[in-house]
Amino acid sequence: MVVEVDGADHGERVDEDEERTLWLSRNGVRVLRFNTAEVLGQTAWVLEAIQDACVVPA
Repeated sequence: MVVEVDGADHGERVDEDEERTLWLSRNGVRVLRFNTAEVLGQTAWVLEAIQDACVVPA
């Protein structure tokens, strides 16, 4: 799993993100993406999302 935090100026690189995410997904890597405001302002929610992504379904 990859956890990516995007900064405020990140909007300029959306195409690169999509390409990288597609490549990673095709190679079995899950990508979680959050923006800086979410990480700083909703830290508990971000950590819960990461934790939930680590749980393997039964």
